[in-house]
Amino acid sequence: MTKTSYVIIVMMLVLGISSALMAFPKLGKGEEKASSSVDIGQLETSSLVLIYNASWATINILEASALIYDAIGNKEVAEKLRVGMETLKNNPEDEDSLKIVMEEANNAVDELNKMEDLESQLSSSASFDVTNAFLALGCAIYLDNKAIETAKLIVDNSKTALSETPKTKVKEIKRIKAISESAVFLSKNIPVQLKGIATVSSNLVQFAKTKGVELPSQDEIDEKASGMIKG
Repeated sequence: MTKTSYVIIVMMLVLGISSALMAFPKLGKGEEKASSSVDIGQLETSSLVLIYNASWATINILEASALIYDAIGNKEVAEKLRVGMETLKNNPEDEDSLKIVMEEANNAVDELNKMEDLESQLSSSASFDVTNAFLALGCAIYLDNKAIETAKLIVDNSKTALSETPKTKVKEIKRIKAISESAVFLSKNIPVQLKGIATVSSNLVQFAKTKGVELPSQDEIDEKASGMIKG
């Protein structure tokens, strides 16, 4: 596969037009309501799905970044990233953990993108697994696109729920606002994450081309990522 083909794959993934992406089901009516057409219980369930998918996107970013940091000789950072991976794997629906680890992952990617000689550093490593690093980043992009789609839907449904819920329903309003704040946070931070990993992915494409390494296809990326996704 040519360098152009891989670049097209990265661009398509980032733009979220992968054919494997599925439409997130609309949040409908249910048993638990607060005088609203939006089911708050379903809204909370969707929020957990959002956090889960964003966590697994971050796990994949950490995996790819750890492989890269190992290859360039920074074992300390690589180990720290793997600790973050385990934290999220143990509880991928924990929003507080996600916020902390997502920041660590994004900072690690930012540092990689600042390295002008990253490709040459990788080239000096005899053990760099560019195939799995690229696959992990592809899965992260897939999952992040799914998560941002869900986040936007939750924000819209939360607005509807708040507008329809009587002000006397204090507990329900508090629940809705918490859900909305979480979705807003991720809808703002996921695009930043996507931008960073798109740059790293492009660098890996160039590295693979130089080394003559065959990278995973978009279909292979989609197949693996679809097995991680929830919702």
